[in-house]
Amino acid sequence: MSPALTMKSPAKPSLAIFNFNLIPYGSGSATSDRPFPGKSPMSTKNFPGSGKHRPAPANNHGFTLVEMLISTAILAMIIYLASLSLGTFLALWHRSQAGELETLHGFRARTLVRASMESCWDYYVTDSANETKVIHYPFFKGRENQLEFVTISSVFWKGCPAVARLKTIEGDTPGSFSLVYEEAPLDKNYLRYHNDKAEFSRTLRLQNRVKRVKLRYLGVWQVKSTSAVDEYQTISRWQDTFSGKKESMLPARIELTMTTADGDERLLFPIRGNNVYKQNFLHPEY
Repeated sequence: MSPALTMKSPAKPSLAIFNFNLIPYGSGSATSDRPFPGKSPMSTKNFPGSGKHRPAPANNHGFTLVEMLISTAILAMIIYLASLSLGTFLALWHRSQAGELETLHGFRARTLVRASMESCWDYYVTDSANETKVIHYPFFKGRENQLEFVTISSVFWKGCPAVARLKTIEGDTPGSFSLVYEEAPLDKNYLRYHNDKAEFSRTLRLQNRVKRVKLRYLGVWQVKSTSAVDEYQTISRWQDTFSGKKESMLPARIELTMTTADGDERLLFPIRGNNVYKQNFLHPEY
């Protein structure tokens, strides 16, 4: 029997020569301290796989709490300054508007009162003593700080004569006065006698914060006879008071002086209401 042929399988190469001690990266195994083949031993301190980790780097994105507080404070300051500027501007604007309205109101009031005073009317009244004698005289009561008269150019009642009064009242500041103009319509206030009281229902404020008001009246002071042919010379002068009952006529001019913090202001009002024919008829003794 022939010998059997036997074939030896080639031996499997040993893997010992390929043993590189493969270690997963970052496994942290104790065998990780073994050096790689052909390499000298090295320290694994701070090596990524040594199990010792470095602190994470700081995140530079976003805001910190201090930055947020500083930003909020700056924003609040900007808003405050903007609000303050806007408030100051509005206050100045309202003040200028109020000043313009006050100036316009004062100009309008003075224009109306000037027209009323220059339209002073010789409205004749009497009293119980002179009524039996059929003697009448103009209604006009002029004092140093107050004036009453009848006007045909009413401020409040157009087309209707009115009793007017100019006087001072207590002002809005200590030691000051306000000059006011008052009216009462004649269709509701019949004046028959010199001392009749009118019910003043409308008021117009002319000037505020007045320190002093003074009225003067230019009227007849004296009548002199110049010859024997009934020629007379009329002498007029400024007077602190003027009464229609006493003078039997109206003054020729009225002077109003107002003293304020800015100084004295002087206004003149010419009067053209004297009617000679009416005067001779209603006051025959004149």
